[in-house]
Amino acid sequence: SNCTSLENNEITNSVTYIGGSAFAHCTILTSIIIPDSVTSIGIQAFAECSNLISVVIGDGVTSIGFAAFSSCSNLTSVVIGNSVTCVDLYAFYNCSNLTSVVIGNSVTNIKSGVFDECYNLTKITCLATTPPSVYYDTFSNYNADLYVPAGCKSAYETTEYWENFNIIEIEESNAIEYVEAEQEAEYFDLQGLPVKNPEKEGIYIIKRGNKVSKSIVR
Repeated sequence: SNCTSLENNEITNSVTYIGGSAFAHCTILTSIIIPDSVTSIGIQAFAECSNLISVVIGDGVTSIGFAAFSSCSNLTSVVIGNSVTCVDLYAFYNCSNLTSVVIGNSVTNIKSGVFDECYNLTKITCLATTPPSVYYDTFSNYNADLYVPAGCKSAYETTEYWENFNIIEIEESNAIEYVEAEQEAEYFDLQGLPVKNPEKEGIYIIKRGNKVSKSIVR
């Protein structure tokens, strides 16, 4: 933590857990790639990384810890993968520029304060057919549009707190394609640095929505 000169980091495939405060207060950190080998993100692991703009979370992650990304004021969108079952207290608290979040289909519990103080959050896509448990302060902004799988609207309309959103159904067969279409492609070099225009020859990592792939540019 407090690595104020660390701009980017690529975590190796040998890592299975990101510990508490591992990258907290790394204020120059702009990008991070979390590989599929990681299963858990610890307490305040990336808290107050105020310039963090891009996070690639591998499909192996099953839990996101207490305040893991809290006060990351430059985050604008988050994709919570389909392996995650629990998002712990205040995980994205006070991410003031967060506008869009996708919640994977295995999430069962989104704890208190997870999206509290995220007043610019206007679009939520929840792929869980059973509404996850949420609490009175999980969200601050109930004016957001909530997109849910086909046939699940009534379940969300009759579940406390979810019922407060503007609920819109998406076709179940198109749910993954819908999420991917909502996410712009992000490019990174092998050091984890964002690349705006990958025109030079080389190998790039591409993240679109919840999928990560490699591409060779010749």
